[in-house]
Amino acid sequence: MIRKTTLLRHLVLAALATAVLAPSALASHRSAPRIDIGVRFGNVGVGFSTQSRVVNLPPPRPSYRVVSSGVCAPARVWVPARYEVRVETVRLPGHYEDVWVEPIYERRVDHCGVVTEVLVRPGYTHRVWVEGPIERREVRVWVPGRFA
Repeated sequence: MIRKTTLLRHLVLAALATAVLAPSALASHRSAPRIDIGVRFGNVGVGFSTQSRVVNLPPPRPSYRVVSSGVCAPARVWVPARYEVRVETVRLPGHYEDVWVEPIYERRVDHCGVVTEVLVRPGYTHRVWVEGPIERREVRVWVPGRFA
């Protein structure tokens, strides 16, 4: 009869052989590898079997790159410097205008019944600020190069 320590030693060796040979078998991408390791002593037999299934993934897309966190991010693309035409809303400068305020007259009747016009407030000029008009202009703007 086989001693337990010898059987245990053979089991450990078989497990190590499986662990060593399995990665090289997994590296093959053409077929599904199968590894069978068996140890038999008289009526007692111990066996290990591993089979891996290889998934053929498409190659990574060239527009993505792997960053340190393991998440795919879009690849950085250089956008060259250029001029852009932008539409800006511009308020033109305002100015002052002199506005004439009309004089105020009232008709009054004196004690004899004569109607006369009396100046209540004389006319004057009043200076008023007039906002400039709003214009839409096309402006050429330099945009420096950058990574997008």
